[in-house]
Order: sequence, then structure tokens, then C-alpha cells
Amino acid sequence: MKLSTFTLRISVFLFMLFASSVLYSQGLELNARAYLDGAIRNSYEVGETHGRPLMRDDLRSNPFNNQRVIPDHDIYQTPYIVNSYTTVDVTTKYTHEGCGTFVQYQTIPFPFSVFNVTGENAIVDWIFVELRDKNDYTSTIATRAGLLQRDGDIVDLDGTSPLFFNNVDPDFFFIVIRHRNHLGVMTKYPVTTVEMADLIDFSSVDTPVFDFGNTNNQFNYSGLAQKNIMVGADELMVLWGGDFDADGVICYIANNSDVNILQAEVAGFDLNLNPQYKVNYSGSVGYLQSDFDMNGQAKFTAPDDDRNLVLEQVLFYSQNTETRTNFVHLVEQLP
Repeated sequence: MKLSTFTLRISVFLFMLFASSVLYSQGLELNARAYLDGAIRNSYEVGETHGRPLMRDDLRSNPFNNQRVIPDHDIYQTPYIVNSYTTVDVTTKYTHEGCGTFVQYQTIPFPFSVFNVTGENAIVDWIFVELRDKNDYTSTIATRAGLLQRDGDIVDLDGTSPLFFNNVDPDFFFIVIRHRNHLGVMTKYPVTTVEMADLIDFSSVDTPVFDFGNTNNQFNYSGLAQKNIMVGADELMVLWGGDFDADGVICYIANNSDVNILQAEVAGFDLNLNPQYKVNYSGSVGYLQSDFDMNGQAKFTAPDDDRNLVLEQVLFYSQNTETRTNFVHLVEQLP
């Protein structure tokens, strides 16, 4: 039987649609968990389901203006305009690869339902995840922007599902977790797809992670890829907070001081309200890069300021044996 031109075109279209759906449905799921140093501070809640400590979700429900300030769009590829004077832009420090560039992963499709969730599964912020080559841990195979829940689970843009990497063949991968104002972390060894589907728990002291060790003959970074803290009776590994310029270094006084970002976001937040660029301005509220403790406000002067949190991070870092304020070697342990 001879097919009409219309029927043939429809058949070809359906075949291509099917082939495309198969292509983009193939991939890998990642179940991963991580905690942010900033968001776990001053949080004393414990999740009912698993009994894990919970980070604060102040950016989902800002206590200063009762608004959700987390952007709908992937912060790692779309600069976020806070107001006429302030924009959070870390896009030059993050490069998406593979499925991370797909349009469907650039925006949360149903933000109201995602951010309406409360409790242990409430969203804390955007997170950036990389799959790196098992034979070359400097080579990124694929990336995804995901969402971080209060209990540390990293989920997809529906707010609940494991993070999915489209069009990635089963293999061994190094897993990297990064955040816009924290230092990133990477597994010490490549992990299997079975381990990825089970759980890669960066918050556990038993999960091996990569560090530079004693390779520079000056500092021993062994065990310092993340920060070890106690939250109640729980020992947690958390990403180091305070990297406001997202350059992989946390520093208090230097040419690339993170405090400079804080000063700029506070003094220059709104020149109509703060025309004299005063650093004691307390109205810098919203989604800000220099908000160390992620409470929805960037603050330069005491009390409860973000500047002293950076100072504390630098002064009490174990390799800063002389407690120098100009110490510039609190660095991200990523190759």
C-alpha cells in the first residue's frame, strides 16, 4: 500500500520524536548529599524522617521580608538581578557541559510547588554538580544544576527526584559538588553508576574525598577538603563557606579579598536608600553572593555580620598556624 506524502511525513515525525525521547531519557541518576557551612549555622532542627540535622531555608522564606528570594533560573548560567544596583553573577566561574546545557535544565518548571514545600525537604539553594572523567579528573563529562534540600539531599528541578544526567553512558565518574559561595568537593576515587544510584554522602566522615595532601611542601591539606563540625551529637563534613567571589579561595585581606564583595553588596545595594555608601547599612536583603550564613541578609558590621564569619574562617583554619588575617591559602581542594 502506497503511503500519502502527509502520512509519510507524520510517520517520520513520530519516529524522530520517539528517537529523541529515547535519546534524552537515557542517562544516569545521582543520589548525593552535601551540607553547606553557611546554611547549617544557627540551625538546631532535626529531620523527622531520617534524624539528620537540617540546614536553614531562609532564602526560600526570607525572615527579613517574608519573600522567597531563590531565583527560578539556574544561577550558574543566568546572572540574577537583585535590584537596579546589585546583580549576582558567578557565570564566568562555572561552565556547563553535556546535558547541563539543555534548555529544560535552565529553569525550574513549577517553582510554586517546588518552593512551597516546607520541613526537611524544603529547598535551601541551587547547587552545581559535575561528572568528571575516570581517567582524567580535570576533564568534565557532564554537569547539572540541581537543588539542595534542608537535609542535604541534592535533587532535580522538580524538588524531589534524584538528579538526572541525560545522555550519559554508564561508567565510573569522579563526582564534584560546588556551590556559588562555598568551596567545592570531589570524591577521592571514581564511583560506579550503582554507587551513584545508591548514595554519595559528602556529609559523612567515612566518604573519601580528594585533597591536595602535602603536595606543595608548605601546607598539609590532608583531610581539609571540607570542614568538620559538630551539630548537636552529629559529626558532619560541610563545604567551606565564604568564597564570595567564587575564585576557589577564602581570604579576608588581600587583593582578591572576599570581604570586598561583601562591602560592595552592602554599601552599594541601593543608592537611593544609602546614598553615602555606608557599610553599616542593614537593608541589603535578598539573594546575595556575600550572604555567608545564608540568612537572607548581607551585613558588614557587627552584630551578626558576614565579615566576621570570613575572618573566623581564615583565622581558625588549621594551616594558618600564625593566625594571620592576610592568610590566602584556604583553597578549594579541586584539581
